[in-house]
Amino acid sequence: MKAILQTPKYMIPKVWLLEFVTSDFFNEISRKCGKHYAAIKEIGGSRKAR
Repeated sequence: MKAILQTPKYMIPKVWLLEFVTSDFFNEISRKCGKHYAAIKEIGGSRKAR
């Protein structure tokens, strides 16, 4: 338990994370794997449906 409490965490609102992941800046990052591209496509499609 002591190790868990000493581990720093960086917490941001989920909305901010989603906005970043679907931003042009994030999409221009060159090192992505297939999982990243699938997540971008899925999140981008759900945002357009709104």
